[in-house]
Amino acid sequence: MTRPFALVGGRTRASVPLSLETLVTTAGEVPARAGTSPETLALLRLCSAPRSVAEVSALLHLPLAVARVLVSDAVHAGLVRTTDADVDPDLFLEEVLDAFRNF
Repeated sequence: MTRPFALVGGRTRASVPLSLETLVTTAGEVPARAGTSPETLALLRLCSAPRSVAEVSALLHLPLAVARVLVSDAVHAGLVRTTDADVDPDLFLEEVLDAFRNF
């Protein structure tokens, strides 16, 4: 088992500003190229439909900081696009809590 922070080289800060509700979408077809980590491939498959950074973290079973770095790396590689969601923060947090309760 790989420790989560080892997946991103121990980095804890994303180079792209990402909030919990930022939506992540795959920028094209999922690559089948060598050198793409299993975690990145899982992120790309997951984000074939828009997902929030919070959902990415929960569904990939990764700490939020690791998920943010993983998404940030994918943005820099041109693999995903991000969009700031226009949502009510209170409603969004309620939905996140419900998702965790039902997880």
